[in-house]
Amino acid sequence: MAYIIKHESDYNTEGGFQSNDNIMCYRRKAIKAGDVIELEIYPVYHSRKKDGPELKGLPNKEKYRRYNLKQSGKMYQRLMNANFGPRDLHVTCTYAGAELPTQEQCERDMQNFIRRINHKRKKEGLPPAKYMYVIEGKTDEDKRTRVHSHLILEGGLDRDTIETLWRAGSQKGAPRGTCNADRLQPGDMQLTALATYLMKDPKGRKRWKPSKNLKKPEVYISDTAIKRKHIAQLASGAANPKEYWQKQYPGYILRDMQIKTNPYLSGAAVTVQLQRIPTRC
Repeated sequence: MAYIIKHESDYNTEGGFQSNDNIMCYRRKAIKAGDVIELEIYPVYHSRKKDGPELKGLPNKEKYRRYNLKQSGKMYQRLMNANFGPRDLHVTCTYAGAELPTQEQCERDMQNFIRRINHKRKKEGLPPAKYMYVIEGKTDEDKRTRVHSHLILEGGLDRDTIETLWRAGSQKGAPRGTCNADRLQPGDMQLTALATYLMKDPKGRKRWKPSKNLKKPEVYISDTAIKRKHIAQLASGAANPKEYWQKQYPGYILRDMQIKTNPYLSGAAVTVQLQRIPTRC
């Protein structure tokens, strides 16, 4: 029976690549999200016998927790790349100094904010907006938890209107705080960089929620697309990564490649990020 390493955390060091006939093939998982293609490549083994010590590298409870957090961040990043572009907005919403809402209250405020946005869009003849928001809570010096929100929002309404709709949610005339709406800048993996920043490990809790009308990333899995010798060449430096991947994916440019190994396991785990080369008008 074939055995595949399913957790990226099983490979966590650089260098020390070991080739082994026990590797049956490399499984390539390609995720296409907008102009970005990500590749996750792992070895598939004939059996566990020759690579028995890999049991030391299997995920424990803490590794599972980190793994799940990382997968959540990846999904957030991929949904952003698949659904948003230069016509869309990054909206940051805060509360005035006197307001100290809980994260639950902040989430209710965001839902009401989005309802006001969609009500306005309906008046303008626009469909319900695609969106993703993150609620972040941090504890200040006085041990008070302050929350703010980041909303990735489909374009259609001007920025002044969006900012006014946030302030319209204040209660009893109290100031709601600031709302800044900026255009997204998708070039040079900037959406990926923004998603990584928004999903950074916070001191407080963090929640994110997408709208139901988002397009899902496309996923393709193959056990024949990548040859074992090519992984060995890339790991040893015998092959030029940029030339190799851009030949495999014409029209795309290599943005990042990481090769991870494990002293107890043969083969390597490879992650690749490619971005479509923009066409000039």
